[in-house]
Amino acid sequence: STAPFLGAAVALLVFGESVTVAFWIASALMAVGVWLHLTERHAHEHLHEATQHGHWHVHDEHHQHEHGFEWDSKVPHSHVHAHG
Repeated sequence: STAPFLGAAVALLVFGESVTVAFWIASALMAVGVWLHLTERHAHEHLHEATQHGHWHVHDEHHQHEHGFEWDSKVPHSHVHAHG
């Protein structure tokens, strides 16, 4: 989110662009954007429809389930999961 500031610095230092009122307005708007990005909090509950899918995984904090067979839980594997 700070890349525009780097681009503006390069334009000023390397290419000799001039500093205008529009530059300062754009800089202020970019700074507000960075501030919004850094202070955003995503703290509300989500409701999702139940789904089934399969993907490769290991048994970590996100994939805790039993198998109908002996499994060492360290080797990645794939099978269908149901999420409520």
